[in-house]
Amino acid sequence: MAINRQVAFILESANQCRKEKVGCLAIPRAAIIKLAYTLAEDGRDENDSDDEFDYLPSTIDIARGILPSLQYVIEEEVTKSGVKTDWKTEKTDSQINSLNRSNMIDPYGSDFFCIICKAELCNLYYNCKGCEKLLDKEYNVCFRCYKDKKYLSDRDMGFDTEVNKSESDNKRITIRCHTSKEKTKCGANKCKRTECLTCKKCWECSCLCHRDFELHKRFYTEQNLMSVLNKCKKISKGEETMYAKETRLRLKYGDKMVKGKETILDKNGKTVKLPSRYYPSTSNGFTPRRKKDIV
Repeated sequence: MAINRQVAFILESANQCRKEKVGCLAIPRAAIIKLAYTLAEDGRDENDSDDEFDYLPSTIDIARGILPSLQYVIEEEVTKSGVKTDWKTEKTDSQINSLNRSNMIDPYGSDFFCIICKAELCNLYYNCKGCEKLLDKEYNVCFRCYKDKKYLSDRDMGFDTEVNKSESDNKRITIRCHTSKEKTKCGANKCKRTECLTCKKCWECSCLCHRDFELHKRFYTEQNLMSVLNKCKKISKGEETMYAKETRLRLKYGDKMVKGKETILDKNGKTVKLPSRYYPSTSNGFTPRRKKDIV
């Protein structure tokens, strides 16, 4: 129960950061999937333990503790991402890119957060090919912002200092932008000063290179994710940890859990009873099995 609560609470906090468009210091989604992979590949019996580390939880306890959160993360990646193309067999960044080559994406980098909503990009994300080619900048967005087309807005990508060719001491500051909105007029002199090197159109009013996005996967394909989820379920031996039902509801409807709101209608029109906003929850139908389990 403690593992489940700790993992779910960190996920809820990260979701709140995304809602407020504030960067999170943790990467809980990537950590949960990696932990599940470690359990699946370990191969030890759940009762095996090292005499020196008898205080550690067993494999089966860890699997049951992270399972509700793991299901939530993988469900968002696989079913709610809205990816229409078949990405089951496509290679991942970690398979394609070598860290020894220059100008390649580092899938193990620490900068994998959505540039718009600051959400963690644990695996699936979209990369703007226009920013990469024209600006030599990384513009990565999560599948939520891509589905909602939130990338259709101008964004400053940083500043460059250029030296004037005629006067070597004269420096000029230019702003490099992700510009994806088609405009009727830009004000440039016959649009010749701002010609896009790729499409040969004015990048201020007619260039659409920044609408060209490419789907990327950092480490896992859909088949990998579903396989590790099934292995984690197998390790759990069909049993759930206490408050597993509550955890799933907290993660799924976390943004709808407000004071005074006890029920909500799901997409099928059915009434769902929401858990309490506070830990531990002993109301709204989530009663612990034993009184001594209430912390």
